[in-house]
Amino acid sequence: MAKKKGRGRPPLPDFTPDELNRIEGLAKNGVRQDRIAALMGCSETHLKKKCAPILERGAKIYEARLEENVATLALSGDKDFKSIMIFMAKVRLGYREDFGDPGRESEKRSSTFRYRVTAQGERIAKSSSEDDDDE
Repeated sequence: MAKKKGRGRPPLPDFTPDELNRIEGLAKNGVRQDRIAALMGCSETHLKKKCAPILERGAKIYEARLEENVATLALSGDKDFKSIMIFMAKVRLGYREDFGDPGRESEKRSSTFRYRVTAQGERIAKSSSEDDDDE
């Protein structure tokens, strides 16, 4: 008996390991998913279905690196890059400046950000003082 031909569009093939590595690398560098899909020649929906864990892992790595850089620059006193890093933190990490009600979510997030920056600064100061002690 002959196999019946299915209706609709045939499924797209899975990504090769090289393509998956490229997708993860793009996500780690902060490239948006719609642009990754365009680079890979597929729809954003297909990309999300086949690569959701890879995209999520890449995005989390990017956000962690961005947050670390924001904290480092905030403590360095270098004013040339501070504004651009603050902008990136607002756009990519969702931080906001809000001087309204202290109980609002943005205020909670802002205090979390201040805590993270302070904690990161303490770690940097501790590691630099340990390096100085070694010399």
